[in-house]
Amino acid sequence: MVLTSDGTWQQLLRNKYLGAKPLVQVKQDFLHFGTFKIKNGSHLEGQGLKDQYSGLYSITRKKFITIAEALTDTETIFSWRRTLFGSRLVAWNELCSRIANIQLTQEDDTFHWNLIQSGQFFVKSHYQALIKNEVPNLNKRL
Repeated sequence: MVLTSDGTWQQLLRNKYLGAKPLVQVKQDFLHFGTFKIKNGSHLEGQGLKDQYSGLYSITRKKFITIAEALTDTETIFSWRRTLFGSRLVAWNELCSRIANIQLTQEDDTFHWNLIQSGQFFVKSHYQALIKNEVPNLNKRL
């Protein structure tokens, strides 16, 4: 288990899997092979709100907030780069009504690794999946 953010193994993993990619792109490659499981079983149609409301997401100033943060104060937590009107205003009103009905719990969500029946992540399974999917190795130094 990697317990610190520096050291030989951490640098090796960074060089091997990040290469020249930004961390967000690597995250998307990784998440392709897994699924988030919400403990209480409820979700909003199986897709992230940023994907369901991409028009709003593209013009918000603060991109990464939790539903809990949004529920505390929807008026001041959101700041827009453009004025909301038309379809964006309709989408905003719909989003506000949807999140107002969410009942938050203290249960933790989990990540299920789809390549292994147990759902646990193993580097070997990820590596084999990358090879099988012919993902190019952009960092051939290792």
